[in-house]
Amino acid sequence: TNATFPAGHVLQTKGDTYVRTSGLMISTGSAHVFASDLEVSITCASTSNYLAIWLQIPQFSTESASRGIKCGMRYSTDSFSSSDVILGERDSVDTYIGYFNGTGANQLTINLQNWVAVPTTSAIKIRITTTGLSGTVQLFGNSSSSACVASLIVQEIQI
Repeated sequence: TNATFPAGHVLQTKGDTYVRTSGLMISTGSAHVFASDLEVSITCASTSNYLAIWLQIPQFSTESASRGIKCGMRYSTDSFSSSDVILGERDSVDTYIGYFNGTGANQLTINLQNWVAVPTTSAIKIRITTTGLSGTVQLFGNSSSSACVASLIVQEIQI
């Protein structure tokens, strides 16, 4: 507690993984589809610090043309019972992931990174939000007992 670290020093790293053996459908009204299955708990040292966040979700499929997915990050100080706050500058880190105007479906892995100010020094839980665009889409589309793991990694960085 009495140590002084230089700017850029990683103070802590937290992470979680989520394994599925079947597809997960995401509708246009979806939000916390992973709930606590892909969630990081962290208590940060200072609101002057930043969080480096990495998200990887395998086998995203648009299921048909002109569809996509939006992904965002939320935090809560009460395990999402009543507190559900945007983490970062916007509700979605990226929009129209996987969207294309061609024919057929598009498949890819979702890889997102974000750099956000620490919102509070209270204990928080961080979750991912997802919303299908222009129709239902799928995550973990070709998952099996030997493939497809999602991960969420959060680091507090001294500024």
